[in-house]
Amino acid sequence: MAIVSTELKIASDFFQVVADFLGPKYEEAKKKGPDYVRQAQDTAGRYTQIGQEKADDFSQFGQQKADEFANAGGDKTNTYLKYGQQKVDEAKGQAYDAKEQAKGQAYETKEQAKGQAHQARGQAYETKEQAKGQVQQTKEDAQKKTQSR
Repeated sequence: MAIVSTELKIASDFFQVVADFLGPKYEEAKKKGPDYVRQAQDTAGRYTQIGQEKADDFSQFGQQKADEFANAGGDKTNTYLKYGQQKVDEAKGQAYDAKEQAKGQAYETKEQAKGQAHQARGQAYETKEQAKGQVQQTKEDAQKKTQSR
């Protein structure tokens, strides 16, 4: 009886150590999920800001060129205005494309972070459940050994 009691104590201590090790890992994974989402949102914000800055720069550059051409005077004024407007439109198109690309990248980053956080939670939960199952199985095995003796 003392041997069984010792074996049960050893098994119980082992699983307690496993639970003590995995418990903080599970909690840590739960805490990191919002960090991943916040990082993705920060990245999305940065890409949006960069896209907006590029759009503003291109628009300002295009407007500046249009103003320069308008002041050139003479018969070339209409030609230069058209050219300047075309450059503004091109710059706006490029800025819009850059902004949309930044949004897409930010969204992908955000989705990846969400996926990683979800996966970490799932793995931590599965590990915890496995440890619980092993503890229960050890208890049942110990009870069977105790009853059969």
